[in-house]
Parts: sequence; structure tokens; C-alpha cells
Amino acid sequence: MWYPGHMAKTIAQLDKLRKVTDLVIEVVDARAPIATRSYNKGPVKKKRSLVILAKSDLADPLVTKQWLSWYESRQQAAFPIFKGISKKEIVKFLSRVLRTKDYFAVVIGVPNVGKSTFINTLKGQRSATVGAVPGITRGVQWFFVSDKLKVLDTPGLLLPRIWSLDLSAKLLLLGCVDKDHVGPNVIERAIDLFLKTTGASDMSSHEFVQSFAKKRGMVAKGGIFDLNRATAVLLNEIASGKWGRFSLEKPEEVME
Repeated sequence: MWYPGHMAKTIAQLDKLRKVTDLVIEVVDARAPIATRSYNKGPVKKKRSLVILAKSDLADPLVTKQWLSWYESRQQAAFPIFKGISKKEIVKFLSRVLRTKDYFAVVIGVPNVGKSTFINTLKGQRSATVGAVPGITRGVQWFFVSDKLKVLDTPGLLLPRIWSLDLSAKLLLLGCVDKDHVGPNVIERAIDLFLKTTGASDMSSHEFVQSFAKKRGMVAKGGIFDLNRATAVLLNEIASGKWGRFSLEKPEEVME
């Protein structure tokens, strides 16, 4: 699994900041809130935390409501955000939860989960780089949201080793890792998982990619279908929501 050096460096930096950190803001993908917590929580494990369910407009709304109830039952503050949400709505949630105490907060999450979009909305200006390429934010960046809330943004983090095929497949489907950084078994499982979850087709993953390549006219030299290109386009479209809303995890399934 892809684990560039800047991730290890960030974990080391967070460990040094442990004593001054009051709050951890965890940004997860609302479509798979557990899978997208795949990073080393060691340096911030015992700190107070808030969960931001990013991209909730791409998730099944009924399942997102279940997740909010699940977090509430565990006394964990959680808040769904979506494309176009206002700074006022986010600040209102933060103010209600944090009240009047001054906080030094660290924002963490896996690559391409929506951290930079969250930070940019919170600041009210596009001062952090936003993109669909995993790992685009390379260094820690400070943000002063208000006199009472100081925030440190960090690069996307992953565990050095992802032990589960399904976990790797979910991260691939959500755009948190690139297909070039995983094996063919992960790609096959990811597409199978998407088809099973959404009911988009009863084809096998290979048949579905072939059909997709044919419909899009993706033909390589020699007249054969360009399955590599088709897979890349398909995964990108799924991650960005072009194939509709879906959720890969439900609270009861995670508990099992």
C-alpha cells in the first residue's frame, strides 16, 4: 500500500504537538466513516475529538442519519458537511460543541477525504490547495479561525499497512488511494463491492469494465478495449459521485 515519507513525518510532528493539542477534528467520508479513519491515531488518541462527515451529499441520506445516531449514542460529536455548505453552519456547530473554551485543534484524515474543502469553507477563502489527487497537501498549515479556535491542517494520512482487502477496496472507491498504488485484486474487489452495494449491474467486475470501455469508445492500438484507461475513468467517476449516491458502510455492519 502507498505510504510516502511525508506521512511518517507528519505523524512524528503530531507526536511532538501532543501536549498542546486540545482537540482533534477527524474528517471522514460519509460513505464509509470507519474505513476512512485508516491512519495512525497514536499521537492524538486520547484527545477530545469531533467527527466531520464530509461528502454527505454523495452518501445515502438515510444511512448518514443512522451514522449520526450511532455517534450520538457514543457521545461523539459528529456533523455532516456537503458541497456548498456555508461557513456559518459549520461555525454554529463548532460553537455549540466547544462553547467558550479556547482550543488548539488539529485536522486529520486520509488523502482526498475533503479536509482542504472543510478548511477552506471554515476560513471563508480558498487559501489551501484543493484537488482530487491523493496527497496534494504536502506540509502542515496553520489556520486561525477565530481568537478562540486555532487550527492546524495536515497532509492526508494512511496506515503504513492496510491489512484488509475490503478496506483497501473502499479507500480506492472513495478516491483516497490511486489505482496505481494497489494490486489488481484490490481493483477487482472495489468494483465488485460497488456493484453489489448499488445494484448497478449483475456483471462481474471484469465484464462491467469491458462494457464500460465499449460504451465510452475506449479502444487501444490493435482494436482491443483499453481496460486500464476505462478502470481509471470508472473509479474516478464513482469517487466523485457521478454514479449516484451510495454508502459502503452501515453502523450495524461495522459492529458485526
